[in-house]
Amino acid sequence: GDVLEWQAKITRTKAEAPGQFWGAESFTREAVVLSEAVELRAPKDKPVTAWSPLHKPTETMDGAERVWRWEYTQLKPTTGPETEKGKEAKKKRVLTAEEELDEKLDRLPDVAWTMFKSWEEVGAWYRRARGRADVARR
Repeated sequence: GDVLEWQAKITRTKAEAPGQFWGAESFTREAVVLSEAVELRAPKDKPVTAWSPLHKPTETMDGAERVWRWEYTQLKPTTGPETEKGKEAKKKRVLTAEEELDEKLDRLPDVAWTMFKSWEEVGAWYRRARGRADVARR
């Protein structure tokens, strides 16, 4: 019956890659959640790719910013006999190839965004940055 309410605001002022930003968030599944939200604000004149296949955001304008807001609730109990039954049934269920990959590699985020033109460009930047870091360590 207890309610815990908290709020966090993360503001980034220095991009890891000049002129670019990206991020990802996942919603809480390990507890009952009455309301959870992720909000992304970006300059309206900058191209942003937002990815969230299972959660549709509301998109609005606020002055010079475009705002995406994803909302989520998780009302299923996370403890007790019904939950244990569900866990046992899940163990017996045959997973799809995508579900198996998520189980092995950890699940994908619920929400992700980038200013890069594609997710492949994000990966290429990481590979180049990691290569520079490896050279600097030598």
